[in-house]
Amino acid sequence: MFKEEADDGWFAGVVYGDALVLAGTLGWPTEAAVWRLDPDSCKPQFGSPWKISQWTDKVLPGSSQAVGLAIDAEGRTAIAANVGNFPDYLPYIAVLSPEGSLDWEQLGEPGHVYNGVTASPAGFFVVGEEQWIDQNVLRADGFIEGFDDDGAELWHKKIAAPLPGDDWGDDLNIFDEHPRTVVWSDALQVLVVVGERYILEDKDTRLRSFSLQYALDGELEATWTSLGLDSLDDGLAAVTICADELVAGGWIEESDSPPSPVTRWLDASGNGGAKRRIEQLTDTKFYGIACDSEAKFTAAATVNDNPISARAVGFQFSDAPLLYNKLFPSASLKAAACDARGFCAVAGAQGNRAWMRVHHP
Repeated sequence: MFKEEADDGWFAGVVYGDALVLAGTLGWPTEAAVWRLDPDSCKPQFGSPWKISQWTDKVLPGSSQAVGLAIDAEGRTAIAANVGNFPDYLPYIAVLSPEGSLDWEQLGEPGHVYNGVTASPAGFFVVGEEQWIDQNVLRADGFIEGFDDDGAELWHKKIAAPLPGDDWGDDLNIFDEHPRTVVWSDALQVLVVVGERYILEDKDTRLRSFSLQYALDGELEATWTSLGLDSLDDGLAAVTICADELVAGGWIEESDSPPSPVTRWLDASGNGGAKRRIEQLTDTKFYGIACDSEAKFTAAATVNDNPISARAVGFQFSDAPLLYNKLFPSASLKAAACDARGFCAVAGAQGNRAWMRVHHP
């Protein structure tokens, strides 16, 4: 277990490899930060944490909060963050060398926010939202964009209704899209985006899971939107690669009822309708999911009840009992990752401190 005692904060991303690397937020005013821990002892390495103010020379418009983390084949670390204040956030991405020095950084346009980041053979790709206020209502269109090894933009694609397969339009642009995260699939050779989007169904507005697949040249290869699987509303917040399978974590929710966590196995076209498991855990959502060397899953969940708490949940198959279900009072969990040995980490916050736990196989 590791808890950052120096200041208040939380973790938003974790990658477990030769080191245990975390992205999070620290202090007040808040600053995006990166931690590098020993993979066995969880002790900080290389003077961790590194705050954004320690590697950037940019004048940032206010505080910053990390939202995602990725590491490429060369061991470079990408941290995605948002800086400034609502509603004029700016998205920010920085790529650090394995030693922690800055390779490059980019600051985006006002009103845009990042939600997740992944590494690919072409570079780093991020997903996020363009946000604006319309008649006192916060609206959002999604987007995905990529950067090459030197930080130059590869392409930028908007994610907005109507998407392929929709039998309705959105001329007034009132149906929001929220891409939550993205992952690169070597097996499929595509970038896989998951999240939730508002759709029009029988004259009602529903919030539904969706997935998109993009080739590295920006071509949209496949789309899928839930038809209301197991509930009136559902969403996805995390996706991982387990062997060659795509597995996503999220939630389902009926009207006037609290959500329950769900895991969906996505087929080659990103459809999550056939194989899934629903946990009987009230008012709980999966925000992170990872699988170990034996294809056992660890899911990071937050219980939104009052007071807030967190769960680390383990399972192997879609129809098998839970391997474990650990409750942590006064905590929240936002990310999960496993290493090649089968050690798995869940990360978030406990109380006011950034907090991470490693589970033994």
